[in-house]
Amino acid sequence: MTRYLRLAAAGFFVLLTIALISLWVRSYWWRDTVIGPAGETHVIAWGSHHGRIAYESMKRTSSSKRAWTFNSYPTYANPGTWNWQNGTLFGSGFNFSATPGWSRMSVSYLLLTGVSASLATVLASKRTWRFSLRSILIATTLLAVALGLGVYFL
Repeated sequence: MTRYLRLAAAGFFVLLTIALISLWVRSYWWRDTVIGPAGETHVIAWGSHHGRIAYESMKRTSSSKRAWTFNSYPTYANPGTWNWQNGTLFGSGFNFSATPGWSRMSVSYLLLTGVSASLATVLASKRTWRFSLRSILIATTLLAVALGLGVYFL
């Protein structure tokens, strides 16, 4: 029973990875936002633009709408004021900023897709935790090469 549950979860994460990749590609041509009320005092917004997905929470103003709205328009039609590249945490694609009455968190689709694909791989693999000396040496070498390339290019 747990085998089928594990494979169903792996299938879910495969589908999630495919959906994230398609949204990631779409985000370079279309800006999508969902804006709506969060109680009497705040407004929340979800947005997708230039390879990132963002969540914002802000205090309600007198001109704030009281209903949920969805907007989608080409990125060249309204460039906006968000600078999506600044403030990422160690290049990971995660960003959080806050001021009184406003906060924003954004995550790159690359990070979300990588996590989803990793979970699908771990759940789909048969868990035999026996490693030979050869496989450990190969894994260590690949990790050293990846870290060396990371240091070289940073």
